Amino acid sequence: MTDDRRLVLVVEDEPIIALDIADALSGAGWTVVGPVGTLETAERAVAARLPDAAILDVNLRGKTTVELARWLRDRDVPVILLTGGSRSSLPEALQDLTLLSKPATVADLLAQLPDAGT
Repeated sequence: MTDDRRLVLVVEDEPIIALDIADALSGAGWTVVGPVGTLETAERAVAARLPDAAILDVNLRGKTTVELARWLRDRDVPVILLTGGSRSSLPEALQDLTLLSKPATVADLLAQLPDAGT
């Protein structure tokens, strides 16, 4: 039997937020990669398998996920950015990405993701 669920990468360095997001996405029919809390772990995850979508915290303990977001977007992976900052803090090249302000609700996240296909 194959798993038809789509793959979503969750990159969030706040453990409780990360687990809440992962739980909700799993319940909505997604297979969750992670959640991962570091940029290095996220980069290894996408190198192993390209996800169908990604939810990225913009700031991971002083490191930014902007380049990862750009890399994913360039491969047609829908990206949702989570941030406590504003859209104006993003590089112009990423202004077209979906941005949700923290604290974002699970309903907000699910509404921005493509259909899970289940």
